[in-house]
Amino acid sequence: PALGVQNVRSWAPFAVLSAGTVSQVLVQGAQRAAERHRRTADLMLEPAGAPLATSPQELGILIEELVDNACSFSATGTPVRVQMRRLGANLQVRVTDSGRGMTAQQALMKFMTRLLDELSLF
Repeated sequence: PALGVQNVRSWAPFAVLSAGTVSQVLVQGAQRAAERHRRTADLMLEPAGAPLATSPQELGILIEELVDNACSFSATGTPVRVQMRRLGANLQVRVTDSGRGMTAQQALMKFMTRLLDELSLF
């Protein structure tokens, strides 16, 4: 699975983080998730950054969730790779693991279930 995070300076209510800060936040978040699962030896980082209008806390949560899922659904001893690549004004963050994955329909059902659970909290 891959997630592209777009550089959206024009409308975002956040300050623009420097490329170095973005890279640092992503690396630290990935490392925290791997540590929780005792998978630091499995974590393979390819850091890069791009200026990004976001909150460092939200960016950290985003990468932690992705790496947490990758660690949860793949076997210990298999790689969890976090690749960051600048594509023009965009930053692509790709988290891959050796888990069995899901079909598009399974992923959609999981997303809808989670969304409905969150909506029911209000």
